Amino acid sequence: MQIQAGITKAARSLDHHGDDKELDEQERRYSYQRACLAGAAAKALGRTARTGAPSLKGNALHWFTQGFKAGGPGGCNTWKAPSSKVS
Repeated sequence: MQIQAGITKAARSLDHHGDDKELDEQERRYSYQRACLAGAAAKALGRTARTGAPSLKGNALHWFTQGFKAGGPGGCNTWKAPSSKVS
């Protein structure tokens, strides 16, 4: 979904100015967005949140649940989330 929406290309084009900490945060945002979109997809497919994310923990589980509750990609903009939600 991220590839089709152009998110992957946009994320890869971000300039991190050689800052490893910034790169790590952008990679986490991208990863958590994937978890969120998986939650939205699970709901769209009629799955329960429990069966859709059995091995997720911490922020990944938070973002999966966020997507599941939203029922679509609209709740998955991790780039607008505060750093505390993607750490």
